[in-house]
Amino acid sequence: SSSHLAQAVSGKTCVAVWSRTNRVHPQLTMSLLFLVRMSLLCCRSLVSGWPPPQSDLSWDASVDYDISFLQLDISQTDQRSERPRSEVQTQRARPSTGFVFVGLGGSYDWCQQSFHAVAAVMNTSLTCRSHAVTDSRYCKIAFVGDADGAAIVNANCRNQFEVVSVLDLAECLLVKADLRPAKMCVRSLEAAPFDYNIQMDIGDTLVLGSEIEQIFDALDQGFEMVAAMECCSDIVSPGSYGPRASENLLGGWVMQTGVLGFRKCPLVKEHASLAIQLYNQQVAHGEIFSDGEQSAETLALSQTRVRFVPLPPGFNFRKFTSISPLKLLPAVVAHWKYESENKTHAQLMSETANLTSVFQAHLVDFEKLPWR
Repeated sequence: SSSHLAQAVSGKTCVAVWSRTNRVHPQLTMSLLFLVRMSLLCCRSLVSGWPPPQSDLSWDASVDYDISFLQLDISQTDQRSERPRSEVQTQRARPSTGFVFVGLGGSYDWCQQSFHAVAAVMNTSLTCRSHAVTDSRYCKIAFVGDADGAAIVNANCRNQFEVVSVLDLAECLLVKADLRPAKMCVRSLEAAPFDYNIQMDIGDTLVLGSEIEQIFDALDQGFEMVAAMECCSDIVSPGSYGPRASENLLGGWVMQTGVLGFRKCPLVKEHASLAIQLYNQQVAHGEIFSDGEQSAETLALSQTRVRFVPLPPGFNFRKFTSISPLKLLPAVVAHWKYESENKTHAQLMSETANLTSVFQAHLVDFEKLPWR
């Protein structure tokens, strides 16, 4: 009945829920109440006739419409509609971004080791480096080292880096037999200098294109860690590499952490800490692999909640990310637009096998290139 509807409108139920959900202004709420009241009058006209009494067309001050709570709720829940749009957009803190090179120990000249890698970043037309240095969008270049490594950089090439950070390896629980895996300590100790980091091997990486910034985009879209994958891990025995660690995951398929994008966050720390534990266990059991810590890094992905996405090979372009997977790992499933008409199944399978063999045979030519 109209009386029941009027009671519902004068109460808080319908309009209150609607106003909280849609963040409406008090003026809009008043208009809504007026429209609902006019609808009720139309319903009454079906019973008592039209036009309604003149008094029904005016606001009835004797009825407690109780709209003050709407104004209070709006003021307490959302004031964004009262602000300029530019002010609203700047509420989210902009994450810091940068490139990270890690050098540990005092036995290397980290200035010479890092020169070409740093120069490649500087000479690439990167949007993030086109901003003023004081702009939060500017991506810096950082060196992270232990006390010995940082001392070399500070003494000889401080202007080569915009940030130099000292890492206390004593706090890292890694077995220190090989300093290469100690790169994991940067993440396990949350010692990365930026919110979004692109960590690259210091002596053998060269940025070729501005697409490297897409790693920052991937991190900003919610992934916490990105890296290419490579093949294949070998078992290291005294004085030699081999045989291939075929019993490892997918025949030795591992993360290639020479180019690694990651967020500075608890989940990345958790992953690195677990990878260090797994690596220590491998060393304790005499399981030494050619990929260093990368087998442990890969296995740790299955035991943590970190959001990881593989990078295309071009983001870490080397023999082991591009050619080796196709040459060393078997062709397991063929996926191509074969023409099966007028062919037996045996003929189709034979044709596919031949094409696969020809493809893999051509990879030998690429292996002659002077890279490793």
